[in-house]
Amino acid sequence: MLTLNLTDVIYLGTNKKGLFRVPEILAKHFSKYFVLLLSPRLQLVARLLSQYPESVPEEELQPLLSTLQELFAESKKIEVTCWLVQCLVAMVRVLQHSESRITEFTAEICRDIWQRVWLAAFR
Repeated sequence: MLTLNLTDVIYLGTNKKGLFRVPEILAKHFSKYFVLLLSPRLQLVARLLSQYPESVPEEELQPLLSTLQELFAESKKIEVTCWLVQCLVAMVRVLQHSESRITEFTAEICRDIWQRVWLAAFR
C-alpha cells in the first residue's frame, strides 16, 4: 500500500540541516519564490489525493487539511487558489474514504478545519 506524506510534498525543500520544517516554511510560504513552486506541487498533491484517497494515513489527515486551509486562507494568486480548491475537493474524497477508520478525535479536528475553510471561502 502506498502511503503519502503530502505535507512534505507541498513543502519540499532543503536547507543545511535537510528538509525544511513546516513552521519554517509557513512563515515564508508566500515569498515570491515559493509561490512559483507552489502550483506544480499543489497539482501533484491534487492528483495523488484524487487517485489514491485510501493511501493517506490517519495521522496525516489533520496536518494536510490544516496546511491546505492555511494556504487557502492566505492565498491571493488565482492560479494557486484554483489548485488549492482542487486539493480541498480531493480531500473531501479522502475523508469520505477514511470515514470508517478515523477516530472521533480526528474527525472533530477535521470538522473544525473545514469550518475555517468555509469561512475563508466566503471572505
